[in-house]
Amino acid sequence: MIFVDRNAYNQGGRKWTPMRHFPLWKHFRDYFPIKLVKTAELDPKHNYIFSVHPHGIICYGIFGNFATEANRFSKLFPGLRSRLLTLQEQFLMPFHRELILWMGICSATRPSMDWLLSKEGKGNALVLIPGGAIEALDAIPGKFDITLENRKGNAIYQMLNVIDEII
Repeated sequence: MIFVDRNAYNQGGRKWTPMRHFPLWKHFRDYFPIKLVKTAELDPKHNYIFSVHPHGIICYGIFGNFATEANRFSKLFPGLRSRLLTLQEQFLMPFHRELILWMGICSATRPSMDWLLSKEGKGNALVLIPGGAIEALDAIPGKFDITLENRKGNAIYQMLNVIDEII
């Protein structure tokens, strides 16, 4: 499949709803435990970029809330489609690649964000986790440190450039 749709992760992925509703995700949610709390109404006539903190080492909470329907994201935010963004390198491992594409996960690159914000219509909620590997080990309960560096390829700066061009 990698050769047939090698750019799928930059063009909206291949989200497959049954994979996001797979019963195993509820056990995953309960084991860690993961919660999703709604604090505002969001209009599905717009696209959104969620920035999630802290990054953490494995991002289980972010995965459980935004890549699955374990916490009923689509019921809490009707009309919005969450699209978790991750490193492009995640799409190099064949079996893993197919699983995350089915979850609707796309790469955290400029072409991917451009595609999702312009060609996928309205009602997209892109979920970006700034900080990356540098911040992963700084996830300490009760402490809120965020690491943003001015470097090429940094997803937060790409996101801001995409927003500037769209506006």
